[in-house]
Amino acid sequence: MPLSEEERLQLEALERSLMAEDPALARTFHQGRGSAHLSVRTVLPAVVAVVAAFAVVMAGVIGHLPVLGILGFILMIVGGAMTGPSHQLSVRSMRQPRTSEGVL
Repeated sequence: MPLSEEERLQLEALERSLMAEDPALARTFHQGRGSAHLSVRTVLPAVVAVVAAFAVVMAGVIGHLPVLGILGFILMIVGGAMTGPSHQLSVRSMRQPRTSEGVL
């Protein structure tokens, strides 16, 4: 559903306000638009990892081996994280002090 003219103007005003208040954050949001495409090179290994990890979990359940089930679960999380957008943000960028407001 498209935005009404009033909503579009309000959104543009919020974007301008964000750009004036915190340009780095605004650039981060702007760069994120339209760049969240997934390629076969990133999805295929993740899918294979999740399916293999699920097989390891099932082997742990069937064989009554909790350690194997836990290992499979951890591998599933890693496989799922392989496609996530979180690789675009580094911990360093989140920990940078905001000096524009005087907050360290």
